[in-house]
Amino acid sequence: MQPFHDFIEQYVPLTNGEWDDVRGRSQWRNVTKNHFYLRPGQVNGEFVFIEQGALRVFQTTPDGQEYTAWIAVDYQSFCDLAGFRNQSPTRFSVQALADSTLITISYADMQGSIDVYPLH
Repeated sequence: MQPFHDFIEQYVPLTNGEWDDVRGRSQWRNVTKNHFYLRPGQVNGEFVFIEQGALRVFQTTPDGQEYTAWIAVDYQSFCDLAGFRNQSPTRFSVQALADSTLITISYADMQGSIDVYPLH
């Protein structure tokens, strides 16, 4: 949990009470190697921090060609920002390259945190 705390602190300094709230809004999710976390057409409803593992973010062309946009690994985040912000369907696939442990915060909980704890 400390790496997640350190990651957030890079962007927003939190008091102990604010951090307790963020931690309480967070969920842990395991994604096994080769399984999909997100597929095109799904709404990206969570902000993701990779506690351990690796995710490949890619697009597939109509003829089946896959193009990797990026790979996120331990202590990095993933979020299709446009889809997350608008809660609209993504065009990306997100697949685990290794067994992965993710810390997630839902869109609703993220908005709730921002409303309660505006940026300092």
